[in-house]
Formats: sequence, C-alpha cells, structure tokens
Amino acid sequence: MTLRCTHCGFDNDPTRVYCHSCGEKLERSEEEASTALPGGFTPPSAVTRSKRPWRLKEGLQVLGSRLYALVKLAILVALILMVVRAFQAPESWPSLAEKDAERAGRFTETMETASTSPGAVTFKWTADDVAMWFASVIEFKQPENTYSLRPRGAYALPGDGVLRVGLEAELPVGSLPVFMKAEYKPVRRMDGYTLEPVQYSIGRLIIPPYLGWPVQVHFSGMAEALSRPLSYFSKASAIEITPDAVVVRWPGKKR
Repeated sequence: MTLRCTHCGFDNDPTRVYCHSCGEKLERSEEEASTALPGGFTPPSAVTRSKRPWRLKEGLQVLGSRLYALVKLAILVALILMVVRAFQAPESWPSLAEKDAERAGRFTETMETASTSPGAVTFKWTADDVAMWFASVIEFKQPENTYSLRPRGAYALPGDGVLRVGLEAELPVGSLPVFMKAEYKPVRRMDGYTLEPVQYSIGRLIIPPYLGWPVQVHFSGMAEALSRPLSYFSKASAIEITPDAVVVRWPGKKR
C-alpha cells in the first residue's frame, strides 16, 4: 500500500511525512493517520531540516559535478593540443650543415691554443662556422633499444644573445619526425663562462627549463661530445653572441 502525493502524484511509502519526490507534506485521511504511522514516529514539529536547504544542497552537488566534468574535459583538450603541437614541424627549421671534420678539427685546436695562450686572444666564429663545426663534432650513437628516437642530425646557430641547438630525429615506429630545440645563454661565473638553458621546445610546443627533461635526456649525448670544447669556453673572459657570429675572448695566462 502506498501514499500518493496530491501535489505531484508520486507514490510514497505510507510511513513518510513529506513526499520523497517534491518535498510537499503528504495529506492523510483520519484512518490513514491512525494506522500508517509506526511507533516512535517523530512529529513534523521536531523535524529541523526544511525543504529549501535540501534543494540547495542537491543543486550545489549537481553544479559541482558538472564543473568537475568541464575541468576534466578542459584538461583532456589541453593535453591533446600539447601533443599536436609537439609533433608539428617548427615554422623555421634550418637545414643541417655539411660536415667538414678536417676544418672542424682546426677550429678545435685554435680554441685550445687560445684558451691556454699567455696573452689575451679574441676568437670569432661566423654563424656558418658554428653550424659546420657543431655538425662535424657531434656523432650520434645507435639507439640502445627499439623504442628510442633515431637521430637524423643536429644543428647549432647563434641567435640574439643565445645559442640555439636543435636535434632532428624520428620515432622508431612510422618514421614520424621529431624536432627538439634548446636555447642557451652564456652566464658569467667566478672561473669563467657556462651555458645555461633558457628555453626548450619539442616541435612547436614551448617548454620552460624546469620542465625540459624530455629534451635534456636526448641532448645528453651532445653534452658528452661537447664536454671538451665547452671546457675552453669556461676559461673565457667574455662571450658575445649575435645572429651573425660568436666572439670569445680569453684573458691569457696570469704570470
């Protein structure tokens, strides 16, 4: 046996005082009132919860669940856009320079001599010299496993106060190209200069230095190959980088 609400028509349990559907007070005949309510029934006067707060609570719960769904959707869309931008080719990607091992070797010897010279020495590289030297010095190892990126080549070009280094590789499946870039600026230290990262990028996705570990992992091989040449820069007294050239000055050995 049920108790129908005269306001909305919902069939309620006969022991209820208010409608389960709309919250209106249920109307009973004298016979229903005397037989339907069980012992220990709390009269309406003792009920402290009103209809309005209950409806407000349910409304807030619904609003909260919808906002949560929108936030999840926004995060998903953002992740998809990040992946798309990461696999987009950069708008300007220079062609890889031709290698010249003999000429690059002479540059390396000149740097070594300049960094250990008893007198002050200034060494200037053109942008083409930097690109050629970098392409000739870097040697890529075979991927350690079938899931590693396969390097195609790398470049280094001077910019406006920064040195841009790029790595062109491909995924092991489908040969999809991947472009990674890092920008380094020369920073003066007590014992010379060092190059510190300013910005990383994968494709067209810009990554701040503190989140650049995916690029750093694949640039680690370059760092090993450049460890000796970069040690010459650490002894410099001044480094100036422009889009046309890199100028390095060594103070000479102190007597």
